[in-house]
Amino acid sequence: MEENKKSKKGWIIALAILAVLAIGANAVQFFTNKATAPEQIPAQTNEGLVDEAVNETESLIANLENERDMAVSHIDSLEMELSYWKTEIDRVKQQSSNGSLSNSERNRLLGQVANLRRRIAAFAYKEQLLDSLTQQNLSYELSDARRIDSLNQMMSRVDSLSSSVSDLSTAKSDLENKISSAGKPVFSPLKVYGIDEKKSANRTTFDASKIESLFVEYRLIGNSLFEGSLKEDLKVRVTGPEGELYLRGGDIIAKARQEDFTWLEEFTYTGSSKSFKYNFVPVKKLPKGKYLVELFENNQAVQKTNFTLY
Repeated sequence: MEENKKSKKGWIIALAILAVLAIGANAVQFFTNKATAPEQIPAQTNEGLVDEAVNETESLIANLENERDMAVSHIDSLEMELSYWKTEIDRVKQQSSNGSLSNSERNRLLGQVANLRRRIAAFAYKEQLLDSLTQQNLSYELSDARRIDSLNQMMSRVDSLSSSVSDLSTAKSDLENKISSAGKPVFSPLKVYGIDEKKSANRTTFDASKIESLFVEYRLIGNSLFEGSLKEDLKVRVTGPEGELYLRGGDIIAKARQEDFTWLEEFTYTGSSKSFKYNFVPVKKLPKGKYLVELFENNQAVQKTNFTLY
């Protein structure tokens, strides 16, 4: 009896597994069909879209419940059949063990056994059919998994290509900036210092009482990538502590305009380097304080520096 119970339990467990696999496979097919169906965007309100999504989900739940009920019903049916078959076999065994059987009794019992075997064979065929469908569903599930894996690989390649496009866009932008920079002159910082004419060596000074002339220099940095020529107007302004503008000849404009300058240089830039050096001798001694020197390229400020005389 213990072996019969184990056998019965094994049958039920096996069928339960097959039923669950069938449910899972059908669920995968349902989700896949929904995922691969052509997307259509109906002209609906937000409420309509939500209701449609809820209805689809409820339909899916109903399908899964039906699959579950069928599987449970199948297991219950098998359990009833097993109980019936065992009862019939026990009854035939008991009748055949009463002693010598007559021909009619033998034929009757053989007929009962044959009928029982037909019922078992028919049920076994249903089991084979269910197993075949389950295997088929598993095959579909495996095929869907391969398609999903292929789709994931494709999406990964799309992401990689998007990243490459982004890198190329960045490189293109950098190149355009370099080309743009190559078309514009670049200037070094301004150098400004006073000259003490009485010294024979190391004559630079910022002592206002010793300065005989003021010296300004800067460099236009060449660029081999530049092509063509560019007309340049370079303007230098030297402004004193009180905002006064010093002119090239050493005179002072107390209230200078923006267009006024200390030095003006006009030339044509072709990509070559060029140094600029200026100096002026002030008419009066330069006062102590903070000075501002500015460089304008075609009226655009490109460099400036401060220095202090003590």
